[in-house]
Amino acid sequence: ISTTIEGAHHQRYFSEHLPALTDVVDGKNNIVRFYTQMVHKAITA
Repeated sequence: ISTTIEGAHHQRYFSEHLPALTDVVDGKNNIVRFYTQMVHKAITA
């Protein structure tokens, strides 16, 4: 779980400081949605 949290923090950092590396859309919570779906699929697989 710590790897997932660390990945989310990295994506948040990249979206703020290196926006060319991300597909983040302002006002959307895509990072949280992505990691939530990834963990859920890993648990149910």
